[in-house]
Amino acid sequence: MNHTTIHIKNMVCQSCIKVVADELKSLGLQVIDVKLGKAIYGYSASLPIETIADVLEKNGFEIILKREEKLVELIKLTLLDVINNRPDILSEEKVFIHLAEVIGKPYPYLSKAFSRNKKITIERYFILQKIEKAKEFLEYEELTFSEIAYRLGYKSVQHLSMQFKEIVGCVLQEIFSKHLPVYIEI
Repeated sequence: MNHTTIHIKNMVCQSCIKVVADELKSLGLQVIDVKLGKAIYGYSASLPIETIADVLEKNGFEIILKREEKLVELIKLTLLDVINNRPDILSEEKVFIHLAEVIGKPYPYLSKAFSRNKKITIERYFILQKIEKAKEFLEYEELTFSEIAYRLGYKSVQHLSMQFKEIVGCVLQEIFSKHLPVYIEI
């Protein structure tokens, strides 16, 4: 059986995988595999790619057609995977070595392609994603500042707090004190 692979932008979690699979099935396609960033389905000459794109766009996804866009999406997915599943390599140096190894391209090449396409550096994007994860941890109210800093590869709570304030506009203690009684680590 012939199959088609499409690369999809904005898939970031298991729920995204389910939504994409369900939508492709609702179009009558035989879904072979769906992973973060791509879907494989049985080829259908009778269903134009534009129809698939329209259905996916209604759910916040976008089909990626250009090679550089596919590369950028792979970079983003790899960074999210590191933040969520690889605390052992969360220091920036290790992350960028890992990124080059996983994608099979030199880091300077990846960095230029990412910056050209997203108008932001990989480094800045990585920091923004780590701060989003810190906000998620704060929302769960299960970890101390030290634990959050450690899980996100920061060398100190102060470093995390400094980046958090730069991006969010307030210090960790302000966010935390809104949810729980005042609790500040030393």
